[in-house]
Amino acid sequence: MLSRKFGNFMKKGKLIKGQKVCLKPIEDKDIEFIRRLRNQPQNKRQFISQSYISKEKQSRWLKKYLKDRFDLMFVIFDLQRQPRGCLAIYDIDNKHKKAQLGRLIIKKESRNKGYA
Repeated sequence: MLSRKFGNFMKKGKLIKGQKVCLKPIEDKDIEFIRRLRNQPQNKRQFISQSYISKEKQSRWLKKYLKDRFDLMFVIFDLQRQPRGCLAIYDIDNKHKKAQLGRLIIKKESRNKGYA
């Protein structure tokens, strides 16, 4: 279970701001951006499931994802609020204070520019 403080932060959709990027918890309006990133051939090769993701499949994924308290996904924005990619923190283990970081996808035109 996520800590109450962090869970409330995520539900409110607040930004985590850095020097070059902001991370924002995903919302309904972000799933098309993520779907387009995942469907690009150079990105699909990096995932176990490489099949085409339809809008319906992405919508079902979001509903399932929102119920998973051990998986957090973010959209990466630059400081001008342009989406640059996405990433996830998953397998969150509060007891041992550990988690995995992955599912990182950066838009092709944003790669090698310090966004990840």
